Amino acid sequence: MKKIILLFSFIVVILISFIENVSATTFYEGDYIPGDYIKKEKNGIKKYKQSRFIRVSNSANVAYCIEPWETLDTNVDYNEFERINNLSDFDKQKMALFAYYGYEYVDNNINHSSSKWYTIAQVLIQRQADKESDIYFTDKLNGNRITKYSDEIAELENLVNNHFIKPSFNNQSFNILKGDTITLTDANNVLEKYNIDKSNNFQLAKIDKNQISIKALDVGEEKINFTKQDNNSLDNPIIYKSPNSQDVIAKGSMINVEANINLKSFTGDIKLFKFDNDNKTCQNQGEAHLEGSIYSIYDSEYHFLKDVVIDSNCEAKFDNLEAGTYYIKEKKAGTGYEQDKTTYKVTLDSNNPSKTLTLYDKVIKAKIVIHKKYGNKIRKDYKNESNALFEVLNSDNKKVGEIKTDNNGLGKIILPYGKYTIKQIEGLKNYQKSKDIHININKKTKKVITYNLFNNEKIFKLRLYKLNRYTQKLIKNNPAIFTIKNNDTNSYVLNTDNTIYFKTNNSGVLNIDNLSIGNYTIYEVKSPLGYNLNDTGINFSVSEEDIDNNNNDYIFELNYYNDKIVKAPNTNVDQEKKNNKIFLSFLLSTVSLYYLLKYLTKTDVSLIL
Repeated sequence: MKKIILLFSFIVVILISFIENVSATTFYEGDYIPGDYIKKEKNGIKKYKQSRFIRVSNSANVAYCIEPWETLDTNVDYNEFERINNLSDFDKQKMALFAYYGYEYVDNNINHSSSKWYTIAQVLIQRQADKESDIYFTDKLNGNRITKYSDEIAELENLVNNHFIKPSFNNQSFNILKGDTITLTDANNVLEKYNIDKSNNFQLAKIDKNQISIKALDVGEEKINFTKQDNNSLDNPIIYKSPNSQDVIAKGSMINVEANINLKSFTGDIKLFKFDNDNKTCQNQGEAHLEGSIYSIYDSEYHFLKDVVIDSNCEAKFDNLEAGTYYIKEKKAGTGYEQDKTTYKVTLDSNNPSKTLTLYDKVIKAKIVIHKKYGNKIRKDYKNESNALFEVLNSDNKKVGEIKTDNNGLGKIILPYGKYTIKQIEGLKNYQKSKDIHININKKTKKVITYNLFNNEKIFKLRLYKLNRYTQKLIKNNPAIFTIKNNDTNSYVLNTDNTIYFKTNNSGVLNIDNLSIGNYTIYEVKSPLGYNLNDTGINFSVSEEDIDNNNNDYIFELNYYNDKIVKAPNTNVDQEKKNNKIFLSFLLSTVSLYYLLKYLTKTDVSLIL
C-alpha cells in the first residue's frame, strides 16, 4: 500500500483538471438501483437510503456524491472547482479513479455495465472522502448490516491501486548484442495495458500479456516509449462544488501513463591470450616463441571468417562480431611449440558479448622425478623423506621452479627445453643434502627421468684414549669398559652387538664410528685391572657445524684418565711374621745345641737340659 501511495504522490499533474469561470451545471437524481441499500453512521448519527443514479443534466454521464452527510439539491447551479476543503490530492485522484473504473467501465475480460457497479463505486468514493464515517450495505432500507459485493469491491480497488503502476522494467537500460534477442518480463503484470512505440534499430514484439521480445537489428542507441492510453472518449473528470448542495464528481477520462526503456546495440569480440602450457604465462621457454601463432575463426556453419596473429604481448582479438556461435582453431603454432589441435566453441550473446580464451601451447619437455630417502649409511636404515625442497635453476642461474617431496619421498616437476641445475635447499636437520643435479632437456631426453637420492645422517667418530693419570701414557692390553648416554634422547648408545657396552682395544683406545649429532655423557663401568674406577663420567657435545666444518669426517677425541691402585703395609701381619721368624730361629738353635752336646758328652743331653 505504501508503494501505491508513493506512486500517486509522484504524479505531478493532478488527475482532475478543473476549469474556472464556466457555465453553471446542474444534476438530477435518476433511477433507483434495485436491492442496493446503504447506511451511514458517524458520531451517533445514522442516515440511510436506497442507491440511485446521479446524472449530469442534459447528459447521460453519471456523477457521484463526495459529501456523505450533505443533501443533493437538484435546483442548485454548480461551478467547476480546483480544490475541495479537507480532501488531499491523493483522495481526489482515488475518487476519480473509482468513478473511472466503476460503472460502465469495459475492457478485455472486465465488464462493469451492471448498475451494481454504480453503487459499489459510490460507496468507495464516499469512504475515501470521509474516512471517519462508517458506510456499509444493509439487507433492506434501514435494515441490518450485511456483507455484499466483497469480490467486486476487491476488483475495483485492485484496478484503482494498479492504475499508475508501470512495467517493472520502466526507465531501465538494456544493452543488446547485435543480432541477439532479449526477453523482458513485467513483474508488475501491467504490460498488456501499454502500447509500444516503433523503432528503426530494434524489433519489438509482445510475446504474451506479460513479456516483450527485443531484437537488435543494427548498432545504435534508442529510447522506447510505452503508453497506457484511455480507450474511452470522455472529458477530464470534474469535481463540482456548491455551498448549498452536495459536492459531486463527474466521471471523466484518464491522463495517459507513460513508461520507457533505453536500448543500446553493439558488436562483440573474442580476445585470445596465448600462454606457455608449463609456466602459464607469456614467458617463452628456451628457443621457443609464442609470438607469431596464427588462429582462425569460423561461423556456426564452419565458414571461414578471418585470421589473427598472436602479438608480442601474447594477445589477439576477433572483433565486430554479432551474436552467435563461433569456432576457433590454431592454424600455425609459434616456433618451437606443438600445434594445438583443439577446436574451441564460443557463443556470444547480450549477457556475454565479450569472451576471453586463454590458450596454451606445449614445448618438448621431460618429467623429472626425485625419490628422496634419508638414513644412516652404516645401518642402512633408509626411509622416505618428505618436505625435502629443491630449487630448479636455468642456465642463467635463475630460479624457475621448485620440487618438494611428499610423504612417499617423491617430488616431480616438468621442465621444457633448456639446461637446468637442481639444487637441494631444504631437508632434515642433521642430514646431508644431495649433490647438485645437472640436466639438459632436448629432443633426445627421456620423457621421464628418475633420480634416487640417499641423504646420509651427519655422524661423527669418537676416539677415547685411556690414560694413566700419573704417567700420561696409554693403558695398553688392559681393557676398560664404557657406556655412552645420549642426553638428547635419554637413551644409551648401542654397540654393534646390540649391547650398551664399549671396550678399549689393546692399544688403550676406544673407537666408535657412528654417533649422531648431539649431547652425550660417557661413563666408565669397568676400569683396567690394577686401576681405580673413574665413574664420574665426561660430558661432550658435537654440533652440525662441527661436522660441516670438517667435510663430514669429524673425529671427536677424548682423554679418559685412571689412577693406579697403590697397596699400603699391614702392621699386624708384619709383626706376626717377625715373631714367627724369631720363634723359628730359637727352635733351630735349640735343636742344634741338643745334638752338639750329645755328640760331645755321649750322654743323655736331656738330663743336662
